[in-house]
Amino acid sequence: MKICLITYGCKVNQAESQKWERILNAYGYEITDEKDKADFWIINTCAVTHKAEIQSRQIINKAKKLGIKTFVTGCYVNLTENLDGGNIKFIPNCNKDLIINNFSRINESKNLKISRHRAIIKIQDGCNNYCSYCIVPYLRGKPKSIPPEEILEEINLYESMGIKEIILSGINLGLYGI
Repeated sequence: MKICLITYGCKVNQAESQKWERILNAYGYEITDEKDKADFWIINTCAVTHKAEIQSRQIINKAKKLGIKTFVTGCYVNLTENLDGGNIKFIPNCNKDLIINNFSRINESKNLKISRHRAIIKIQDGCNNYCSYCIVPYLRGKPKSIPPEEILEEINLYESMGIKEIILSGINLGLYGI
């Protein structure tokens, strides 16, 4: 089965999608950038800018129109009402890490890889600053830090794949560990 990961927005969204790519690859799924050749889409949306909102809405409508089985998650999902139906399943931002649980291993692949030369690792999510100009705390929720052991495990995994550059990312890294 071919899966297309479509990602809009920040480095944190990119880190999440990159992690899904690695895991789905290990489960035996083929990851493709060619939307029209994919059997399944995972759309990781953004709503921080008006342009990102429009792009998210357009790609969701395209998936509906084409009838492609799709999981939609990300910040845009938190702005809209639940529009599940037919081929589309909306997963709230707070549950996006559970997307992988919807996929079973179709064959075990020892060939771990990602389609990039650098890895992005999410180490923190959420914000509680509630700046007057920012919608992020409403979309991402309260600050959460990834435990150091999990971060090191992911770094070691990417290192074993030959990745030489690691980017640590978060919504508000100043809140890490709080």
